[in-house]
Amino acid sequence: MIPEFPNFKKLELSDKQEIETFTSSWTPYSDFNFTSLWCWDTWGKTRLSKLNGNLIFKLGDYLTDSMFCSFIGDNNLNDTADKLLVFSKKEKISQKLKFIPEEIAKKLDRKLFNLEEDTDHFDYILDNERLIEYKGRSLHNHACFKRKFLKMYSNYLNLKILNFEEDTHQCHIKLLNELWVKNKIVQNKEIVPELEDSAIKKIFGLAKNNNLFSLVAIFHSEKLIAFTIDELLGGDYSIRHFMKADTSHKGVYSYLVSESSRVLIEKGKKYTNIEQDLGVKGLRQAKRSYDPIRFLKKYTVSHINLY
Repeated sequence: MIPEFPNFKKLELSDKQEIETFTSSWTPYSDFNFTSLWCWDTWGKTRLSKLNGNLIFKLGDYLTDSMFCSFIGDNNLNDTADKLLVFSKKEKISQKLKFIPEEIAKKLDRKLFNLEEDTDHFDYILDNERLIEYKGRSLHNHACFKRKFLKMYSNYLNLKILNFEEDTHQCHIKLLNELWVKNKIVQNKEIVPELEDSAIKKIFGLAKNNNLFSLVAIFHSEKLIAFTIDELLGGDYSIRHFMKADTSHKGVYSYLVSESSRVLIEKGKKYTNIEQDLGVKGLRQAKRSYDPIRFLKKYTVSHINLY
């Protein structure tokens, strides 16, 4: 059970149901999604609490690992934000609340708090129907990449829906993840290999909830060359936790996104949250190339007059 503030508890697998009870009625912000929290809490630093009937998080920054507080809920918002900022100063962690959803931030008293859009952490929402055939001028490049990919690799190409519980399927994903990491290192991209490996292993641990995930895999000559792992949320939404590919196969990402979107539409999911770009230029360009229909905006919140 999640304790009352100022007490916190470590994030555990058993917290899934309680967290989802808080978050299920909200637009699916990636930062508060249990699977995302669980997979990327690689150092075991995430802490949970409750305050004024809101769900409180103490989290580590994705890039710097510096600690800060956040929350989701709609009860006594000014009091909740104030208490968390006072607590943050006392604990000597960031004196800004981060990842605060737009719906919450806009209800806070502007006489008490500074609000800043945190564009690096806006979630991207894609329209799956448009991505199947890449309809529209803005998606023309992906349509071309997909055609070229099919022209070059259609022989021996096979799409499969994988299963977390199959050891052979896990092995395929692990091998491709290792190749993806190796390629990023060669390209001098800032990644931490052990974190990527740990996150993949942790999502395998959710295998008993396999029906809640869509694992689309592209094989060429019996070798896995690309995969997506999407979680099927309530209503029209899914959230993409992983998308990786062997980019020696030109156009593979365009084909993968198209096929993953088709599968998600078949499962009744109109929209996919592909999470934030963290302010990383290449990641931002890649995500924006899929022409998101909207962003889930997040804010940082701080006291106008610090205590």
